[in-house]
Amino acid sequence: MSSNKPIMMRNNRIMSEIKYLSSLNDEYNDDDEIIEIKKTIKQVHINETDIYGEHIITMFGPKDTPFENGIFKLCVIMDRNKYPNNPPYVRFITKMYHPNISSHGEICIDILKSQWSPVLRIQHIILSISVLLAEPNPNDPLMFEIATEYTNNRSNYISNVKSYVKKYAIE
Repeated sequence: MSSNKPIMMRNNRIMSEIKYLSSLNDEYNDDDEIIEIKKTIKQVHINETDIYGEHIITMFGPKDTPFENGIFKLCVIMDRNKYPNNPPYVRFITKMYHPNISSHGEICIDILKSQWSPVLRIQHIILSISVLLAEPNPNDPLMFEIATEYTNNRSNYISNVKSYVKKYAIE
């Protein structure tokens, strides 16, 4: 029984995060919050000792940014053998135009790599991603051409982001 305790503790952590994210639906005041969670959980496998799966989180683009009015889907996968000691795998499903987000949706952000800590939760990741959308880091890009455009021709970058939002992120 004691050999299952670490798994059970991880499962409780994942379940509490899923419940928390699910409870956020429609609770945000538009004037006060940076992010909103629209829906969670695409599929989850649950049995007595194990919960894992692919969770779909829908967030709104941060206000006063070119991403405003966009609805963005993220895929979050928490490995039952590694999370929370290692970060979850998080990527955008929605096609993005951003220097720190690859064409496949991978996200270059410290919190998902070297700055991960087991005390962090999914809501911290979502908040950090929202901040990254508002404030790209052109010094650590995944998309070098977009980073160059962001640095050298901000108005063109903003126009391209708005075009992507209109094409891919408006439901």
